[in-house]
Amino acid sequence: MDDVCGAMVQMDLDGRIISWNQSAENILGFKEEEVLGINGVQNIFVNNVGDEDMLDVAKTGEVYYSFESYVRNSNGEMQPVALVTSPISDEEGTVTGVTILISNILLI
Repeated sequence: MDDVCGAMVQMDLDGRIISWNQSAENILGFKEEEVLGINGVQNIFVNNVGDEDMLDVAKTGEVYYSFESYVRNSNGEMQPVALVTSPISDEEGTVTGVTILISNILLI
């Protein structure tokens, strides 16, 4: 996962972070060991209209796009980003989580 271009975060359906790549660390400033197991919706993907919806959309199996969202970085600052989320499914097709791709829109 560290070779993916851009930040990639995975959360379970309760919003807990289960995976965090090096690009996420570079963009947001948190080390993986600092964020694994915490609730990403409450602690990082905050103050966005519809963030809870991102998990609800994932549960339906649909992709969610947000071209202007904000995430809280390790300095506590709100940082503008673009988000694309995609559901994670098990072998039976049951959605078990969400993959979030994060782009720093300040660099675009």
